[in-house]
Amino acid sequence: FCKLLSLNVHSFPELTCKGLGSSGGGYRRPGMESICDGKLDCVNGADEEGCPGRFYCYNHSENVSNHSNRTIQWVPAHKKCDKVKDCPNSMDECNLDCHLDNIASPKSLIKSNALSGLNVIFGLAVLILNAMNGHKAMKNSPSNLSAKTDRLLCIQIFVYDFIMGIYLCFIVVASIVLRYQGDYCVLSDWWRSSVYCDILGVIFSFSTHGS
Repeated sequence: FCKLLSLNVHSFPELTCKGLGSSGGGYRRPGMESICDGKLDCVNGADEEGCPGRFYCYNHSENVSNHSNRTIQWVPAHKKCDKVKDCPNSMDECNLDCHLDNIASPKSLIKSNALSGLNVIFGLAVLILNAMNGHKAMKNSPSNLSAKTDRLLCIQIFVYDFIMGIYLCFIVVASIVLRYQGDYCVLSDWWRSSVYCDILGVIFSFSTHGS
């Protein structure tokens, strides 16, 4: 690594950088002792970028000069995307290199806009169709016991499927709200332990087990 640095072959965006707290257009090349020491010496963070075996716990899209103490925490590179949040700001798991699962992404509970749209369409269709069929079944007045039993079972299915339609619509609403609150990956622990997620879980279980 040091040999590559001396040959100016490195993975840094640039090693000639503007120092933190400097005024005007003063640019300099940081000394070897300030490279990969866990302290930000460059405004663009170049002195800490691409250090072997390290993942730094800061958002690479933010201005590193916002770190007033100029010291940033890092974790071993193998802990990145291991589904365990080691950084205080969860950046080791909440970056675009990490994949949460097939549906969620670090940014959103439902990463596909197409899937969100289909969820809403299917959910509304389920609500309307089951409300219509349920209303029709309740208006019927069968005379024999067999017909009455069949009517009761149909109404039960319509009710449980109607509840599933509510779940499909509200999970999309939750995804939209969480997206406006921030990155889903950062909020995922709060969301999974919240009463809102519990309510949706109960609705889903009630509907699937009932129907």
